[in-house]
Amino acid sequence: MSFSKSALLIFGCILNSACVFLQPDAALDETLVESEPPPSVVVVIEPQAPIDLRQLESMPADASIVGSLQWISAYHEDTLPDIARQHGLGFDEMIQANPGVDPWLPGEGTRVLLPTRMILPSQREGLVLNVASRRLFHFDEQGVLQDTFAIGVGREGWATPTGQAKVRAKAKDPVWFVPASIRAEHAEAGDPLPRRVGPGPDNPLGGYAIALDMPGYLIHGTNKPYGVGMRVSHGCVRLYPEDIESLFPRVPVGAPVTILNEPISVAEVDGQLYLEAHPPFEDDQTWQGHWEEVQGRLLQDPRVASREIDWEKARAIIEAAMGIPLPISVNSLDVQAALEQVNVVRHTRPVPEELVDELPAEAPLLAEPQAAQ
Repeated sequence: MSFSKSALLIFGCILNSACVFLQPDAALDETLVESEPPPSVVVVIEPQAPIDLRQLESMPADASIVGSLQWISAYHEDTLPDIARQHGLGFDEMIQANPGVDPWLPGEGTRVLLPTRMILPSQREGLVLNVASRRLFHFDEQGVLQDTFAIGVGREGWATPTGQAKVRAKAKDPVWFVPASIRAEHAEAGDPLPRRVGPGPDNPLGGYAIALDMPGYLIHGTNKPYGVGMRVSHGCVRLYPEDIESLFPRVPVGAPVTILNEPISVAEVDGQLYLEAHPPFEDDQTWQGHWEEVQGRLLQDPRVASREIDWEKARAIIEAAMGIPLPISVNSLDVQAALEQVNVVRHTRPVPEELVDELPAEAPLLAEPQAAQ
């Protein structure tokens, strides 16, 4: 799927209008007289500020979807990993949502979709991690979502385990005691590791670590932020340094942790069903198979079984696996139409200096007629 490039600024048009009034003696001669056109008033229209999933406003506990999709225009020096981190997103999320866009050189003015809308997990207690979507959801004691963060998870052969756990301990400036299995792997590759790595820039745990009661597994920061949102770890869960710093003081020892592997999710909003699909892991046989098997899984959900579903649309969404909620009810918008309704938001960084001179003298304008006095 490809989309046309959008300009950094959107221009409106100047609208002139005339008002018509009835003369005082119109009852006698029924004559209509046209007045002078009123002067135009210029209204500046600017792109909205982007939403931040790390700083959510209050939302109901029964909300099934959070956030909204957003478009931005890339600067020439942008990469998708840069844009991802600026908006609390991970690498894989950005790649899935922007098929055909070069992740390392999107290009000046390229329209980039921010997948900042997502279906919430049905579990609503403590920390809920979905390794398939590379997302951590943080709920309070009432089951209300506080924030959500991109995560890096275990790579093939070192998969992050699923199941229930609790926070066993927490550490600021942690010491990494390197497991024997990891030392052996690095030694074989000619990159020997010490048994112990103290705090500092060389520590892969970053500045904070949350230990689970799953032996050997942590939720921690990283000294390699580019791996957040990817399958790159030895099973632990990585967050951007700024995200683990925010989360760390708000998660108490003993807090429940649920780790899921759900690449396909369904939600209902205002009577409309939405489907979100991520690619299943290559080594995960649970979600691999023919369309009929996946359709059968969906039909096990009573919300799906009791509704009229556009199955052709549902299949296309699952095969595209863009990782964003899209409607699947009969007569709902198709993917292209849904994406064309997405708001354009302003870039989180200022316009580069080299582009300032290329901007028009006026801001984007929309003229409206002034009300008659």
